[in-house]
Amino acid sequence: MIRQLISLILLFCVSGLLYSQEDSEIRLIKFEPSECQDEFHVYQLNNRIVSFEKHGDTTVIEISVKANCCISLKPDIKLYSDTIDLIYDYSETEYVVEKGDTFMIFQEECDCECCFSFKYHLLGLENKSYVYLAGNSIIDFSQHMYIVIQEPKFRIDGSDTTNYVDIYGMRQGLHKFYDVQNREIRSLIYLDDLPESGLMRRVFSETGKIEKEFYQISDGEFKVILFDLEGNAIKECITSDYFDIDETKCMELD
Repeated sequence: MIRQLISLILLFCVSGLLYSQEDSEIRLIKFEPSECQDEFHVYQLNNRIVSFEKHGDTTVIEISVKANCCISLKPDIKLYSDTIDLIYDYSETEYVVEKGDTFMIFQEECDCECCFSFKYHLLGLENKSYVYLAGNSIIDFSQHMYIVIQEPKFRIDGSDTTNYVDIYGMRQGLHKFYDVQNREIRSLIYLDDLPESGLMRRVFSETGKIEKEFYQISDGEFKVILFDLEGNAIKECITSDYFDIDETKCMELD
């Protein structure tokens, strides 16, 4: 019985040693980082494995992660039994200030996040059956760039499908908005939750007549239409400042 127990222990140790030796053959031979991508939806980004590509003895794993803007890249991999930690490492930027005969070291804080894409070229990785870590969290393969939070939502407005919100919670396409009197006050085209063009605001007088309409023509350019007391359009103003309209530069409408 004791001999059998010793044999089992030896077998277990040898197996562990062989497994460790097999793991040790996996090496990081190349690392390809992207630049900091100023992604508007960085906080909705889904940390994920984008792709596995096999090139002979080399496997290229691409991951997409959000990380601090002051990232300091120190790529590496660590193997833990059935887990591979894809390390990119980041830290805050340090700067030195001289004060008298001493040097004081401060850390410059970065309160911004960026989207990054990292490609790890691994030599000796024979299969995908590992658990992968990045930034101290488990990551999986996913086709979704953003975190899925809901079923799609939309509204039927007459014969149109409007107010579509996708699985990531982002507005897409035409969205119409009404006030308590069921008057249309906004009508905007969205792309990934950002307004691209359309009616941004319609202002009514106390008598119910339209006073002003604010339109977004393109990114950074707006159009304002002014109305008389009867609700007739009388002036059109093109401006880059939504809140400051110089009516002397507006065009009279017939």
